Amino acid sequence: MLLGKMSTQLTNINKSIKALVEEAFPHYKILEIKNSSENGNNFLGLIFEITISKKKEGNQLDTSYLILKTAPPRRNPGNTEIPTDLSILDWQLAHIGSPALDILFFIFISTVKDLRQRYYMQLIKSYYKSLSDFLEKLGSDPNTALPYEVLLEHLEKFAAYGLFTSILINSTNLKESDDIPDFCSSDSDDAFVMMLSVVPKRDYIHRIRDVVTDMIKYGYRFTDPLI
Repeated sequence: MLLGKMSTQLTNINKSIKALVEEAFPHYKILEIKNSSENGNNFLGLIFEITISKKKEGNQLDTSYLILKTAPPRRNPGNTEIPTDLSILDWQLAHIGSPALDILFFIFISTVKDLRQRYYMQLIKSYYKSLSDFLEKLGSDPNTALPYEVLLEHLEKFAAYGLFTSILINSTNLKESDDIPDFCSSDSDDAFVMMLSVVPKRDYIHRIRDVVTDMIKYGYRFTDPLI
């Protein structure tokens, strides 16, 4: 029953997101949410499919990985068959993948066009410098683990992830507090869908257009076969 409600909610969220995108880009068909036998026919499933690509070409990272749902139980030294404690961990989107995913998520959700126009490449270089220093402290060679050129390739490869998450999360970030339902007291299974249905269209559409415009400017063409 719960899975059925979740499936219905995801389908409705998918429709809400598509409607927002169609209004933002009435003359362009740049997004397509496709069926996925593994991850389901829904918007979140598409994000999941992008981030867990198992392709490996050249210097690209192999992003095949296992998402954990629970931690191994602690066993009683006296009887290893009886656990003495169990920790349940919520990993959500935690996975082994390219740092480009985190960069795309943070920058295109948390910044505006003016800031990106002035500091985007500087932020990327500063991030890579910090990452390189950290890898060196761990005894690794950043030029082997993740060359700067490969990071730039990953930003282009996974640009769709940054776009889709920006479309989804900015639709909630740009809301008035009065338009956000109380999920703790709400009896409606469609509370989240209702929240997506009311967004400040002018600010939201302007923000998403800026994201797409900037991504195209940086050479992110959304032509990766994963999309």
